[in-house]
Amino acid sequence: MRINGIEVVGTEGYADLIEPGRFFLAKITEENHGCAQHYQLRDRPCRTNRSHEPKLEGWCGCTNNVDTDACGAVEVYRDKAKRLRARRCDAQALYDEVSPDCEL
Repeated sequence: MRINGIEVVGTEGYADLIEPGRFFLAKITEENHGCAQHYQLRDRPCRTNRSHEPKLEGWCGCTNNVDTDACGAVEVYRDKAKRLRARRCDAQALYDEVSPDCEL
């Protein structure tokens, strides 16, 4: 699925079922496939490889030649033509909403 020209893989592989809402955004780069990149919309923020701490922005690590970068958060909405669009939103506010007892 493409949103604003970005190839997006939805949460748990259900790209066709993405509904408007706010999501954490992760960039996935697969070194084995010629550095193919796609994005994931996630309910929770990315976690770093070693410490497993949540991260809102920046590199999270590499596993099996797959790099993961936290890219903040986006709000997915439908435009007048009913196409899905995404715009940046406050990742910290979304994290505070979904994880009220945790601190970054």
